[in-house]
Amino acid sequence: MNALKLTLKIIALIIILIGIIGFFILKSYKPKYKGEINLPELQQEVTVYHDEYGIPHIYAQNKADLYYTLGYLHAQERLFQMEMLRRIASGRLSEIIGNKTLETDKFFRTLQVNKISEESVKKYFSNQDEPFVNDVNNYLKGLNEFLMNGKTPVEYQLMGITKEKFSPVDLYNIAGYMAFSFAEAFKADPMFTKIEENLGSEYLNDIIASYVSGTQKIPLFHQDNSENNNLAVLYHVVNQIIEQLPMPFFEGSNSWVLSGSKTESGHVIFANDTHIAYSQPAVWYEAHLECPGFNLYGNFIGGIPFSLLGHNRNLAWGLTMFENDDVDFYSEEINPVDSTKYKSGDNWKPFEVITETIKVKDSADVTITVRKTDRGSVISDINKQLGGKTISVFWTFTKMPSRLMQAFFGMNNAENINDFKTAVEKISSPGLNVMYGDKEGNIAYWAAAKITKFSDTIVHSEKIMSYKNEAVGFYDFSKNPMSVNPPSGFVYSANNQPDTVDGVLYPGYYASEDRAVRILNLLKRENKWTVEKLKTVQTDVTSDNMPETVSEILNAIDLSILKKSENHQIVFNILKSWNGDHAVDSKGPVIYNKLIRKIIELTTKDELGDEDFEFLTHGHTGERSLPVLIKNEHSVWWDNMTTEQKETRKDILTEAYDRMINSLTEELGENTDEWLWGKVHTVEYEHFIGKAVKPLRKIFNVGPFNVWGGKQVINQIGFNINADGQYHSVSGPAMRTLIDFSDIEKKSFSVIPTGQSGIFMSKHYADQVDLYNSGQYRKQMMNKEEIISNSKDVLILKPGK
Repeated sequence: MNALKLTLKIIALIIILIGIIGFFILKSYKPKYKGEINLPELQQEVTVYHDEYGIPHIYAQNKADLYYTLGYLHAQERLFQMEMLRRIASGRLSEIIGNKTLETDKFFRTLQVNKISEESVKKYFSNQDEPFVNDVNNYLKGLNEFLMNGKTPVEYQLMGITKEKFSPVDLYNIAGYMAFSFAEAFKADPMFTKIEENLGSEYLNDIIASYVSGTQKIPLFHQDNSENNNLAVLYHVVNQIIEQLPMPFFEGSNSWVLSGSKTESGHVIFANDTHIAYSQPAVWYEAHLECPGFNLYGNFIGGIPFSLLGHNRNLAWGLTMFENDDVDFYSEEINPVDSTKYKSGDNWKPFEVITETIKVKDSADVTITVRKTDRGSVISDINKQLGGKTISVFWTFTKMPSRLMQAFFGMNNAENINDFKTAVEKISSPGLNVMYGDKEGNIAYWAAAKITKFSDTIVHSEKIMSYKNEAVGFYDFSKNPMSVNPPSGFVYSANNQPDTVDGVLYPGYYASEDRAVRILNLLKRENKWTVEKLKTVQTDVTSDNMPETVSEILNAIDLSILKKSENHQIVFNILKSWNGDHAVDSKGPVIYNKLIRKIIELTTKDELGDEDFEFLTHGHTGERSLPVLIKNEHSVWWDNMTTEQKETRKDILTEAYDRMINSLTEELGENTDEWLWGKVHTVEYEHFIGKAVKPLRKIFNVGPFNVWGGKQVINQIGFNINADGQYHSVSGPAMRTLIDFSDIEKKSFSVIPTGQSGIFMSKHYADQVDLYNSGQYRKQMMNKEEIISNSKDVLILKPGK
């Protein structure tokens, strides 16, 4: 017995020692926030003040050192994130993950993102003296210095990733992934085509691809200053790829800029919150850059040296998704006697054929053949279930070398509205709503994109088209939607449809009007706005539209159903008095989302099938379409195709109401006081490792938390309307920013979901999560005295080895 006790004590001691050693090994991976570092390519000493949230305030004596330092510090915090981002659009995930991501790699290799990235670098990096090229190269030098000589992130070792220096091509591939994540047509067009060709065009009357007639549009003001059952396979292929992506997907955003006529101080106030899929680490990395003749406070994405959102002491800018349709699918005509040729105009033309080799971890290399037409790559080759149709994809991003780096360089270096507009004009894809405000009192909104032009303005580009209807070019930037210093005193965007330009309403996959309506209703209430007041707007969780939809439903159901149980009447009363609030203690959104789920099931599952109907439970299409469908008493969707009788709207809505009560009772119990939003609406910020390896979830992931907000409220914390009634948040504001030009150095505020660092042992891995989840903010400091007085960690970077 004594021997056994001794053995157990020895084992326990060994475990403790291993734990202690492991702790100190992991601790060594922490980023260095203070002390000194010698870096070989620095020209002069650089001082970095880290504030209490780990945001670096970099003071350099020249711009080369400034961007070298930014690259080094960015890599120190986010190297693994950068690694994953550069591999997605280039089709190189399988090298480090294996067969699980092979279909994803095939998809992106077929799109040929890597080729257009190489063309962009070849065209625009030939002159190494270009200022934007200098900044890119210096950033990459710093990034690669840390990659090769800094502390390798633990993820590299867990996954066996071989170090490989970053190049300018990687930057464009990251931009390509961003552009892909903006393009909803990859998912939507095949589904719209299937609905029309399998069911009939009348079924698309209530499934709205783009703008819903009569809903809120962004106002503009410009002044001179065949076998079709398999078509949905494309939708499912793309959707599965998106669900498996190891990095966040861009989904939407809010922004508004108020002129001095709308603010208490008489100065411009700028607001922006970008909506992106949740992840850990957070998407945005913040940094403040200072050197003689240059200052910038920016939000950076991994691997990109220029801030996509930011401000200097003169101006501020932000982004929302334009949501324009820059992806079109075409059904190609193949030569009946020579399948190597396709129809191009009146002639037969040979496919361009490209061979791609994909390296796969622990497996043999996989070779694929990519065929290309004048319109683009043959996307149908990626899946054999699409046999019988040859479908190509036109994507604006791959039609021309990208000037996105020059655009963001210009925005980062602009000193006034004219400089800034010149930079914005360089953006071709992805489509962005660029929001602007400055200290001179100017406010502006520009839709930045190459907008596709067709010879026939009523071409239905939301469906797979004949090659005969291909685009004829792009509109000039002067024809893009824009609003500069409008009489209203403010500009805004919530991903909704912009107004017409020269009588043309540009097609796209715009968000429903809900957020836009709420923003307008709130902003019009007064003309003395302050940052503190606007914090309550940016975190608002009330929908003005949902109660209208509820009223339509309640007025249409058979009221005799309310006698079925006490809860049937109680729930009716809750819904009738609901104001659209999505607070954690609200019952309305629990009931509303379950009811919407049941309506979608009962109206579309019989026509679309068990998988395809889920298309309407997430994304903008369902949000646009359901209110239209519910209002249309005579819609063809109401009839259940599986029964002999003809169902009416009243039949379906009554049945949905009854099923909603039964489901919620089963899931949450009979006591409706327990049907609280915070119990079913949760968020967990997932790291790639924590998501893939469950035992490591608690180490790498942050959360879960019960959260407020919801779909298409201003504080949009989105989810899929799942059958089980558990709404796990998949996306939300990736940052919330407010800037008051009355004192831009001291009245700029922001917050991100988790923290600055991607290193889980860092004290800044999740130190903003409580602020974010509760709607609080922290300062974005640019005043040097304030920065120094609040900085506890000072890092000195010196030239030398």
